[in-house]
Amino acid sequence: MSNPVIDLHADTFAKKLAFVRNKKFVLPAFDVQIEDVFQANIRLQTQSLFLNNSMLEKPLANALLIIKQIKDFIQENDQFYLFKCQHDLDLEQKYGIIIAIEGLEVIEEKLDLLDIFYELGVRIIAPTWNRITPWLSPICEPSGGFSRLPELVKKLKEFRLIIDISHLSDQSVFDLAKIYDRILIASHSNVRSLNPFPRNINDEILEIIKERNGVVGINFCPDFLRSEILRKVKPDFPESFHYLLNIIEYFDQKNALQNLSFGTDLDGISDHLPGLQSYQAFPEIEFFLQAEGILPDIIENIFYKNALRVLSTL
Repeated sequence: MSNPVIDLHADTFAKKLAFVRNKKFVLPAFDVQIEDVFQANIRLQTQSLFLNNSMLEKPLANALLIIKQIKDFIQENDQFYLFKCQHDLDLEQKYGIIIAIEGLEVIEEKLDLLDIFYELGVRIIAPTWNRITPWLSPICEPSGGFSRLPELVKKLKEFRLIIDISHLSDQSVFDLAKIYDRILIASHSNVRSLNPFPRNINDEILEIIKERNGVVGINFCPDFLRSEILRKVKPDFPESFHYLLNIIEYFDQKNALQNLSFGTDLDGISDHLPGLQSYQAFPEIEFFLQAEGILPDIIENIFYKNALRVLSTL
């Protein structure tokens, strides 16, 4: 059996609800399929409460509907469970789902609603998507220093949560890091030095994540992932795998291999590179990395152990 895999970001249930709410009753094909989860040994997947613009009229109600979908799915498929803390972990027999907020629109500016979301199983919070909130600004709005940030941080410290800075502006990350001293992750972001896409993290933010013992999850989105390949491409593997290798080598140069994981963004991205269309990619990625001489313990760490270290704080 291939290594277990932990995926720190996917949008499958949010995507399903978006189509249902838009009355598109013929649902599209989804990137994440049950059979692929089993075959690729995806032992934990984070599913977001992402709301597209059409769902913002009733953000709280729609977020709760996504949670209901997740819980209904788990009830109907007894191989799956809701991961809330390290004591729930099962890397041998079952497959876990972690619930993440992606954008605090879901609480409708009522921070006390985080108590309810926590009780319902939310364990990762990305304070923004690509929209301004009262507390922090997204990457498309590079300002920071929002006056209500201390109020948010005080509330977040009441829970055992993981904070995801993937969509935050650089300044918002710096502002947050000054007053929030716990683990930070970038669940689905790549490297700005390899690809200047704004949603990728820069070296200064990587150092903050290293200092907090967090992780960066490799995002499969083509716009984030493409980078210059300086080696001969192996014809037996997709070119996209070499982009993954570029990131691994970059993290090695930064002494940060202990801070690298996966956050595929499957079902949250509209385009796919050949070879990275689904969870079926992971066994082949593992074989490719072995062929490239990446040591087994490094592969294990990137596939699941680094993320597991972070999740063990829950």
